[in-house]
Amino acid sequence: MAEIGKLKIVTLVLVFISICLLVAGMATRWYYIEFSDTVNGISYDISMYSPKIVTTIETLTMTSTPDHMNWGDYNLKNTHNIFNTGLAFSAFAFMIGFFIIIISILNQVGILRNEKIWTIARGMVIGMLICTFIAVCVMAGTTKAFKKDEDDGTKFIFCVGTCDTKWRGTLTYNGSVAKFGPGTGWILVIIALFVEIATTVCVVLGFVFKSE
Repeated sequence: MAEIGKLKIVTLVLVFISICLLVAGMATRWYYIEFSDTVNGISYDISMYSPKIVTTIETLTMTSTPDHMNWGDYNLKNTHNIFNTGLAFSAFAFMIGFFIIIISILNQVGILRNEKIWTIARGMVIGMLICTFIAVCVMAGTTKAFKKDEDDGTKFIFCVGTCDTKWRGTLTYNGSVAKFGPGTGWILVIIALFVEIATTVCVVLGFVFKSE
């Protein structure tokens, strides 16, 4: 079994942390809308995931079972494309990170003996970073996508005058309060991005100091 350096350990630990964050991010909502009608005592909690939209309705006397709807039910084609793109690049980043971990372990235990394996693994960190960066940045197009879906005749009324005008915020009008913005999933992917930036720094240091 080959000796493993401290920089290599740090790099692999950071890659592992990043793929855990990516998994958690893909599993949780990427956008949310909370709409409260204070006059009638009813509120809507809307969570947007790439595969579905989950709505929970609360009144003064009851809370509904979460309603799972398809994006097509609301005619949100353009917005769905944004979410699918973000999820796809997050998945690509995860697969790259997972592959880095696997080939590094196999190289360490002597199953993969090619001396270039660790160099390849370090190079793949850059690809992981790029995919995560795209996944984060693509969500900037959410507002424009919501607006385009409205122009195309969407049935999703909760973004009219809210998330079709800006990316996040809280708006109050006619006794109603709308709060909207990025969800936990997108925030976790951002954290993964910063972890990958730190990983890339380790990779660069490894090349500079010829770390094996």
